[in-house]
Amino acid sequence: MLSTNCFPKIFNTVQCNSQEMGCIFDTLTDKAHGQCGVQTLSFKVLRNNGDENCEDWIVEQIQLPVACQCSLSKSSFLRAKPNKEL
Repeated sequence: MLSTNCFPKIFNTVQCNSQEMGCIFDTLTDKAHGQCGVQTLSFKVLRNNGDENCEDWIVEQIQLPVACQCSLSKSSFLRAKPNKEL
C-alpha cells in the first residue's frame, strides 16, 4: 500500500519466500537445481507533491513484484531442454 498522497494507493502484489529460494528438486538427493527470483512490473502512479488546497500531481514509475520465477542453475546436471536427437 502506498502513502495517502499517491494514486492508486493499493496494488495486488506477490512476495516470494526469502527462506526458500531453491526450486526444481530431484527426488534422489532433494537437491535444489534452480533458484527463485522476483519478477517485477513497471507501473506508473500519481504522487501529489502539493496539499489539499493546491494539488501538484506528478507521474512516478514504481516496480511492483508480480511473480516468483524459478530458473534452472547452470551447474545442474538437469537440462533446460531435451537433446535434439529424440
